[in-house]
Amino acid sequence: MSPTGHLAVGFAARKYAPEVPLIGFLVASYVIDLLYFLFLAIGIDTLDFDPWSHSLVMAIVWSVLVGVLTALLIKKKKIRGGIALGLVTFSHWVLDVIVWDNMPIAFDPAQKIGLGLFTNDCLG
Repeated sequence: MSPTGHLAVGFAARKYAPEVPLIGFLVASYVIDLLYFLFLAIGIDTLDFDPWSHSLVMAIVWSVLVGVLTALLIKKKKIRGGIALGLVTFSHWVLDVIVWDNMPIAFDPAQKIGLGLFTNDCLG
């Protein structure tokens, strides 16, 4: 997915939780990729298989974690901001499923899904 697509969700979601700074939405839209680069660097994700950052199961875990932490950290403990940031975090996985054809469901390399709208043929 292009950076614009992920960031667009963050920009669009901002109006639903104005108590959260815009930078929070923009970072939330990239939490999964930030984790991917970290996990790639320490060797638990690879270029061919990245279940710890990009699987459906872990995308749900990361989204809930972002949502709960946000709800706890926002002044007045507004749950709406946490829900919004959690959904923005999960939207990263949804957009990746639309674009790629190799998104892991969990930790089994044989179980991958995706629409695969991007191919190398698109480049040429």
